[in-house]
Amino acid sequence: MKVSILRPECSNEVEFSETSVLDIPMLPGCYVLSNWSKDILYIGQAKSLRSRIYSHLADFAKISMTAMGKIYWIHYALYDEFSLNRLERGWTQQHENHEGSLPILNRIQPPSV
Repeated sequence: MKVSILRPECSNEVEFSETSVLDIPMLPGCYVLSNWSKDILYIGQAKSLRSRIYSHLADFAKISMTAMGKIYWIHYALYDEFSLNRLERGWTQQHENHEGSLPILNRIQPPSV
């Protein structure tokens, strides 16, 4: 599933690199990690987007090749902390409805709303 299909949209996009992560605010939000073609590989949420996404750069599973390619893009939307579960759950549900499964790098269901 392409990132562009998600609603509400991910309004920001940067490359998945140590230097680009510095452009991401330390604010709450939800994010999507995608390959070069912008196919969704992972959906997550964080109280501090920059800190959480930076931790993915040290995660071997996140920097390795998958059956759908490597992570290349970070897409994110700033959201209030109390709505993060709802947004992440909504995006994950959209992916499951479209593809029949969680994104390839998601291991567990997000918290229920």
